[in-house]
Amino acid sequence: MILDGNSHIKESGSGCLVLNTNCLRVKNAAHTENLIAADENGNVQLYYDNTKRFETTNYGTLVTGTLCASGNIKTCADNGIIAVGLGDDLQIYHNGTNSYIDNHQGDLYIRGQDDHIVLQP
Repeated sequence: MILDGNSHIKESGSGCLVLNTNCLRVKNAAHTENLIAADENGNVQLYYDNTKRFETTNYGTLVTGTLCASGNIKTCADNGIIAVGLGDDLQIYHNGTNSYIDNHQGDLYIRGQDDHIVLQP
């Protein structure tokens, strides 16, 4: 018996707890805020204070707001591209042999603090 004041769902068999549904919603206790939403053949959405912040899409994932990392942000394969801009205007990538910074719109500015830029081979 658990006497910690919480409600519990406990899987006690030899496998996993499986929920079969085509639509899943996890809401706060007052039923006024979304926490998690998942749809069959669709996306999964995570919320912070009832604001969607992360979702899976047919092309990968979408983050709303600022993406902060406490570690590295990586593309895990050669030719993976970090692209910025609505038309992927700025691209940074490595093709397995060489590394590239490609600019496809306007001018490319490289700026440094205190007007210092150092390029090293």
